Amino acid sequence: MEIPWLPRSKENLTFIRQVPKFLQAHAHLLGKGQGAQGEDDPTAVDDDLALKRQSDEPDAEDDAREKEEALAQALAADPNLLLQHPELADVAIKVKAGELKEKGNRAFNEGKFDEAARHFQECVVLCPRDEVFWSNLSAARASLKDWPAASAAAETAIGLKPRWAKAHARLAAAYTGQEDHVRALERYERALQLEPSNGQFQEALSRARVAAGKQEAEGKHRFKRKASAAAEERPVALAGSGKAPVKKRSTILSFSADEDDDGET
Repeated sequence: MEIPWLPRSKENLTFIRQVPKFLQAHAHLLGKGQGAQGEDDPTAVDDDLALKRQSDEPDAEDDAREKEEALAQALAADPNLLLQHPELADVAIKVKAGELKEKGNRAFNEGKFDEAARHFQECVVLCPRDEVFWSNLSAARASLKDWPAASAAAETAIGLKPRWAKAHARLAAAYTGQEDHVRALERYERALQLEPSNGQFQEALSRARVAAGKQEAEGKHRFKRKASAAAEERPVALAGSGKAPVKKRSTILSFSADEDDDGET
């Protein structure tokens, strides 16, 4: 028996992504209405294999992100939706955080780093698991030379997204501000492992390598001078002489660069 509404051929077949009923009035915010098609919509084509591929369900993560963006746009257009649908509270929080982020970005670009840090701090309070907000907070704190806070924010971003190169670079910048060039070097190396073609990271790594080398050399020489001075000031009593202690000069182990390099200059 022929079913009148069933297409006779696959050429007439179109897949339609449903819009939730309470969002149908806002379907235009998606860039497509009911029955309209966008470039990422699955459609029927002649090739059977392509038909199968394109008619598959969209990736779950992409679909969830698209739905969230649609809800956010709908809430921005009609805030009363939250009163009608309390289940959208989480989306409303993300919308608010997004607005604060934009304010923070504007303030940062205008050099108002205190204001930017305040906005980004509000973002992480609203959405503590968003690594971008923590990264932005790190940048703002670094611009204020609040290096410990910049480090802490960058470390949180890395914890949320360990393979995000920018977060490692943020932490490297914070270490540089604290003159901890060795750890900064390690973080820039990690950032470049994740993004080998990033020119900014390459330049920063070169600077960090030079600074770390100088710091290590200066640290060794400082150790040598301090140890020598301490030995010179140490009083030593002459056994059985009854005389007051005298200062003794002693030879201590040297950590100069030439010894570390096996005598090479």
